[in-house]
Amino acid sequence: MRMATPESDSLESGEGELVARARGDDSEAFRELFNRFYPMIYSYCYRACLDRAGAQDIAQETFIKAARALETFRLGSSFKAWLYRIATNAAHDWRRDRVRQGKIAEIPKDCLPGGAPESQPDYSAVTAALEALPEDLRLAMVLVYYEGMNHADAARVLGCAETTVSWRVFRAKRRLKKLLSAKEALS
Repeated sequence: MRMATPESDSLESGEGELVARARGDDSEAFRELFNRFYPMIYSYCYRACLDRAGAQDIAQETFIKAARALETFRLGSSFKAWLYRIATNAAHDWRRDRVRQGKIAEIPKDCLPGGAPESQPDYSAVTAALEALPEDLRLAMVLVYYEGMNHADAARVLGCAETTVSWRVFRAKRRLKKLLSAKEALS
């Protein structure tokens, strides 16, 4: 069984043809790309910022930027990885703006995946621990563990070396363990 990578995704899904058509001002092709990738990008944005409204804003900004920069996309490359990179930059900009404005997002329990809080386990400690991580560590964790990317693919999205992703994941896991252990000790 072959593992899908961002590069193989573009070859298997026929997205190259859709991108080429969208670059030729075919709005239906871009709409199909949007419908195909929006749920994945929204999910990533939510995990990156841990805020439902923020994730919607970031995901929308991602597709606006993608539409404007479609001519710069290299055909034959992974459209999915390109979108992740745009979303990563948009999430970084969103977080920087929130910090600059002094806004701290409280994460309502109903924003957690799975619906109403009573229908799922309480993930508030994990959510708080993820929020406490620096952005570079959180994004590495989200790409590797939530999005299922290998370290090489995550490195391409984050614009850093593969060893940097490995180190960030290692540090994030160590910090999460400490944060969650401390939270458990207080309970």
